[in-house]
Amino acid sequence: MPIKERIIKELQSGPKKYKALKTKFKATKKFFAAMEELYQQGIIDEVNGLIILLKGSKAEKKQRPKDVFEGVVVKLTEN
Repeated sequence: MPIKERIIKELQSGPKKYKALKTKFKATKKFFAAMEELYQQGIIDEVNGLIILLKGSKAEKKQRPKDVFEGVVVKLTEN
């Protein structure tokens, strides 16, 4: 079964934390590409740290930013 279908199947049981999905699917390049593609297509969304599966008209109405799952934000300070 393709990874996108496995992610969708996992989210059908309820919202999951992004970190939990990363550990379950081993955080490979395929996982990150599939998550980005599902987000761009409007199938999934991130709300308060949870990844949810969108259904029906809510999925069509969302405007999608280009990069939602970027890397780590680092704050630099001087001593």
